[in-house]
Amino acid sequence: FWIREAFYREQPSVVFKHGILLVLGMRDGSYVTWSTYSNFNLLEQSHLIIPVVKTREEDVNRDGKKYKLHFNLEVPVSDSQDVVSVEMILVFDYKLNRFSTLHMESMAFIQRASFAAGAKFVAEGDLRLQLKQPLAHKGSDTRYNVAIIDENSVFVEDYTLSNIFSNYLIRNVSTYFDCKYPIWQTGEWDRL
Repeated sequence: FWIREAFYREQPSVVFKHGILLVLGMRDGSYVTWSTYSNFNLLEQSHLIIPVVKTREEDVNRDGKKYKLHFNLEVPVSDSQDVVSVEMILVFDYKLNRFSTLHMESMAFIQRASFAAGAKFVAEGDLRLQLKQPLAHKGSDTRYNVAIIDENSVFVEDYTLSNIFSNYLIRNVSTYFDCKYPIWQTGEWDRL
């Protein structure tokens, strides 16, 4: 008998590339947005809002691989703006080396919507690998080590979530953010 498929577990090397695209939806149907992509920010000047972003990656057992990303984003919205949804893409560098060698740019999509205006959103979860077909057992796979968001584009459609997802989902290898218990807190922004 010949082995056709085998399974193994490996902790990937994942590094946050500081690529962010954020869209906050308001109760009145308007939105504010921001990203780390300067062309996107120029295209969205009338909706642009500048947040304070703090990040820290943590290597829990000191094996050289980051286990956790501490990500805090504070958006200065006015009292008249009721935030009812958040959509955010975070971009990562993702590598596997044990049996299959894979190097790709990957992403996490984080989203939440509510009828009640939010003051704080907390999402803790895992970045999961998704395969449509098994990885090759030899050689190096860098097919997907290309930008998920084309930061040089001057066309607004290249930054739409539907276009980004359409291009991302045709990959054989991708990642997704698995968050079982997102927390949407209502109330005043300055009290939480």
